[in-house]
Amino acid sequence: GMIEQACIYTLRKFREQEQTVQLGYFPKQTELSFRLKPVIPEGVSTLLFGYGGMAKTTIALAWGLLVQLGETHLGLQPQKGPVMLLDWETNQDIANEILVALHAGMKLEGGPEFTYRRCRRPFLEFVEEVKADVDRNGIKHIIMDSLGKACGSEKELKENALPTLTALEWLGTTN
Repeated sequence: GMIEQACIYTLRKFREQEQTVQLGYFPKQTELSFRLKPVIPEGVSTLLFGYGGMAKTTIALAWGLLVQLGETHLGLQPQKGPVMLLDWETNQDIANEILVALHAGMKLEGGPEFTYRRCRRPFLEFVEEVKADVDRNGIKHIIMDSLGKACGSEKELKENALPTLTALEWLGTTN
C-alpha cells in the first residue's frame, strides 16, 4: 500500500504544472550572466537561424573572437574564455581564413586562437571526445556549425535534435 501511495503522489507531482505569473511585475531573483552581453547568455545554447548564405557562421565567429580575446566591440561585452569551433560546414583552411580576416577587420588585439575540430559524424557519436577536449583546453564557449548537420541525416535530425542539444549542455559550456 505504501509503495502505491508513493507512486500516486509522485505521479501527481509529475503532472502538476507551474502557476502562471505576470512578467515585468516581480523583482529580479538573480543577476543574469552573459558570455557575450547582451546576445549570448552564460550556460545555455543560443541558436542563429536563417537561410544559407546569410552570414550566420561569420557572425558566430566574430562573436567567438570577442569572447576568446575578451574585447568589447560594437557594444558587445564578452566574458573572456577559450573558444572551440565544431565544424560540419567548411574545413580548417576556410574557417581559419574567415577568422583571420575578421580579426584584422575588427582591429582586435591578440591573436585568434580557437580550438578547431572538423566533424563528419553526428555529434552524439563522439560527444565524449569533445568533452575531453573541453576539459583539457578549458573551453568556455562552443560554436557548432551547424546544428542540423550535427544531428545527422534528415531523418536523424528529427530524432536527434533534442538529444544533441542535451549533449551540448552536458559539456558545461556556453554554446
